[in-house]
Amino acid sequence: MKEIFITGIDTDIGKTIVTGLMAAYLKNKNINAITQKIVQTGCSGISGDILVHRKLM
Repeated sequence: MKEIFITGIDTDIGKTIVTGLMAAYLKNKNINAITQKIVQTGCSGISGDILVHRKLM
């Protein structure tokens, strides 16, 4: 199993969009892909970023 870790040092620089599009690309190539948001401050419940990933996938 290979893993891809996307990280950045600022907000609003495109990590969420890149992650969702990368997962969509992999799924279109019949490669199993999941996304995770390990840490997010000020969030109760499901992360809004995960919802964006799902929409893009």
